[in-house]
Amino acid sequence: MQNGIEYTSSCSLFNVLQGKMFVRKMGGVSFFPIAPKTLDPTIVFYNAIKPAMRDNGFSGKKFPLKYDNGSGAPEAININIHTYSAKVVVLLVSKLIVQREGVAPSLLVLQDMESHPGLHNLVKAVCSVICFGHGRSDYKSFSPKVYPVAVYEKSLGEDSISDVVAVEALTRHRNPRARIIEDTLKKNIDHQVDENSILIDRQGIFARYAYEFGDERNNERKMESVHCLFEVGLALFEIFSNDKYRDLNKSELDFIKILIFSPDIVFIKSVTAYKTWILIADEFKLKRLFETAVELSVAEPATCVHPPMKKEWSPMRAWTMSIVSTLLLGVATYFSPELYKEYIDSKERVEILSPKDGASLSAPSGEVILSWTEVKKQAESIVMVEKLSGDGKWLPAAHAAGRYVTQDNKMVFEVVELGAFRWRVSIEDSRDSEIGNSKWHFFSIISKDREVSK
Repeated sequence: MQNGIEYTSSCSLFNVLQGKMFVRKMGGVSFFPIAPKTLDPTIVFYNAIKPAMRDNGFSGKKFPLKYDNGSGAPEAININIHTYSAKVVVLLVSKLIVQREGVAPSLLVLQDMESHPGLHNLVKAVCSVICFGHGRSDYKSFSPKVYPVAVYEKSLGEDSISDVVAVEALTRHRNPRARIIEDTLKKNIDHQVDENSILIDRQGIFARYAYEFGDERNNERKMESVHCLFEVGLALFEIFSNDKYRDLNKSELDFIKILIFSPDIVFIKSVTAYKTWILIADEFKLKRLFETAVELSVAEPATCVHPPMKKEWSPMRAWTMSIVSTLLLGVATYFSPELYKEYIDSKERVEILSPKDGASLSAPSGEVILSWTEVKKQAESIVMVEKLSGDGKWLPAAHAAGRYVTQDNKMVFEVVELGAFRWRVSIEDSRDSEIGNSKWHFFSIISKDREVSK
């Protein structure tokens, strides 16, 4: 990347696109001059992040990329890049998590970018390219601020996530006090449109959807609007709290003043968008930040707060850039109403006794003994066994659809064919509530003649 190349217009790394679609998704406005520009990556950009893609299990020629998470079913990971003013970039990182059985990781873990190490490293590499115009070997030192935007969708008949768990996920604080829960729910009342719930604060967004309340497309439109408004609030927070407002021109500052102090003039087509923006502006303290910026500009007459339109950032001043990231998580469930019960009471870890994890075995009798530790108050054990297919997918073992129920802490698994297997155990009490579980363990059956290794 040569000195002087900027992102006000297309360059070797990005094609710069106007944010018309962004304004449509926001809803309620017809004129929004501070809408972000989209940086559309070129082949030069993808070549720059290729080492990070290779090292972290990603493949593909452009976003969305395929991510090999080890499950045998590649995930689609998308990253959109928006730029505001001269020095603020927002990355929109999208990841879908589908929970079909068993107990999912806690919402706090799912929303932590560092709990997705491959994805986290890819985001760092993207930040490196944005700031320096090329991939750097030390890209892992980058660590953008992350604001989780999580959508939990439940199917008909499943239990909803409680207010306690929802507020915990939103604020990222375990066991929030009753006053915090009450205040969070209260401040989010005005912008709700039905029995579904979208909670917002300056930490991020957490939505709970049930399809018996409203249809899927309405939910999607509402969430798109909330996310766009949150992104604008976040960008303005970065601009004014980090002294980047000096890169705005007078017309932009005039519009921002109206947006912050008289939003009813801006959101004339949507009461919901207006009420949502009121909450977001208050969460990010935009009125006070704007007033402080104006006060500072008056106190420093030699530095004009309304400079002529400046060029956007170049590599020569890249070190002053703010890069923030929103991690968009779609969490869809299809099986267990106890999915997030681990928030309320911890479950006992079940240890696998045999075969040892990673063992290569023979099965001369056509059988393998699976055993695990006992759990107090257990009524029955549910064992899930899967086999690795020829195309790299984990599929239920042939018998009983891979699901076995026993009242003991061991079972006999009948070996039909050779190959790689994985299995896990879930323990339930007399009320059919899960009280313990194990991690996935792996073993291979390589012959039916003799045991090779343990």
